[in-house]
Amino acid sequence: MRAAKTPPGQTLAGRKDAGRRRVFWAFLGLVLTVLPAYAVTPEEALRKDFPELKFDRIGPSPVPGMAEVIVGPDILYYHPREGVIMTGEMISRELKNLTRQRKGELQAEQIKTLPLDLAVRIGTGSHRVIEFTDPNCPYCRQASKYLKDRMDLSRYIFFFPLSPRSEDKIRYVLCAPDRGKAYEDVMAGRRDGVEPEICKNSQAGEIQKRHRDLGQRLGLEGTPFFVIDGEVVAGADLPRMEKLLEAKKP
Repeated sequence: MRAAKTPPGQTLAGRKDAGRRRVFWAFLGLVLTVLPAYAVTPEEALRKDFPELKFDRIGPSPVPGMAEVIVGPDILYYHPREGVIMTGEMISRELKNLTRQRKGELQAEQIKTLPLDLAVRIGTGSHRVIEFTDPNCPYCRQASKYLKDRMDLSRYIFFFPLSPRSEDKIRYVLCAPDRGKAYEDVMAGRRDGVEPEICKNSQAGEIQKRHRDLGQRLGLEGTPFFVIDGEVVAGADLPRMEKLLEAKKP
């Protein structure tokens, strides 16, 4: 039996190399054909799977393969491969509420960017106190009375009404030439039962809406809500407020 002849100018090793190259290019062509169907980012996949969903941003979650989707103050979880969204809280095996912890981080980010120039400003003290309040909320009034007697505060007050009955009082404050004094009158109850006045400040309504939007972005569900020298106090927790203010003397 005769051995197969090698074509002129080509060795047996050369034929093997040529075969390997053909296999490589065939495999590469297959990869390039399949790759575009899978090489999409989680954001691109989310927009394709849920085109009506309006979200702020998307990033990795504590679980590999699952993305965290930020929608205002809320957190959703998205699995790109399965094309599903999950809601609820994520709990670790150590029983740590990872979702609640993350919401706290997001809230801290929002607090740092609050437009304080839109707030009602009272005082020029060294302690910075940011407040979200409702003029008809009894706990808000209680906390306001406590803060009113301190001279070491710079207060930045935003309104987050829990009922339509509070709207007129908020508008009264925002329309007043001296907003600080008007605020103190309202919180002291001196506007209770008084007919609302016609507001001549065209910007008051827009500011009122911005205040409400800011509270919603923070995920507030009740009032009062305070940030005292960077520390969050939810509710009229006067002992904790006192502790924070006394711990950091001017």
